[in-house]
Amino acid sequence: TYGGITLPIREIEPVQAKGYGTTTRALEPTSNHAYEFQYRVVPLDDLTLSNTDAFTPNPKYPAELQQKARDRVVAQQQVFRIGTKLIPDEFLTDTGYLDRGIPIIGADKIVESGNGRFLGLRYARESNPEGFSNYQSELRKNLSRYGLTEQDISGIKDPVIVRQRLSEVDRVDFTREANKHTTLVMSPVEQAREDARRISDDVVTWFDMSPEESTAQALKKMHNLPIVKAFIAA
Repeated sequence: TYGGITLPIREIEPVQAKGYGTTTRALEPTSNHAYEFQYRVVPLDDLTLSNTDAFTPNPKYPAELQQKARDRVVAQQQVFRIGTKLIPDEFLTDTGYLDRGIPIIGADKIVESGNGRFLGLRYARESNPEGFSNYQSELRKNLSRYGLTEQDISGIKDPVIVRQRLSEVDRVDFTREANKHTTLVMSPVEQAREDARRISDDVVTWFDMSPEESTAQALKKMHNLPIVKAFIAA
């Protein structure tokens, strides 16, 4: 949406091949942006996650798409919780939203929304095999919901269901939008980093502060009102 005018998002044709199902849509509730996806089954190990099983950053994952620092204790606890109390519906339900339900990937199998869920699933495969097996069973029971059959899943090791994005987007902006409402809240440092990406260097040069003032005091002065407005607008 630009200047109150909503422009259509470019979309590409869904793939008609083994492992691909029907199409679906999802909404980002704050912006009301709608995006199109296609259900797909892929091997769990084929996905490019933001982090390794040891929670270190995955060098194969685009750094600009990383929205969460998963080396934080709270992030690791979330992954352990997901894997230990594995609830298939959290992975198999199409909620119609970007930040929950069936995870989202690009055509290159890079995870755009759902890194924590997939890390939890990988953890379950190693530490909660019964829970992981239950997920696999429930996936097979529900294949028809996604326009898939047993033939689509045959031969795939540790298959998982994903929503593959069809709409063409600015990937960085989309990933930020898709992770906006996740249960794992950003730390102050992470939030500041994301906010900083939204404003230009030119805006920062407007800031006027005397040696006797703190940053908070200076921002309350009328002559710094333009930078405050620019920050809020961004």
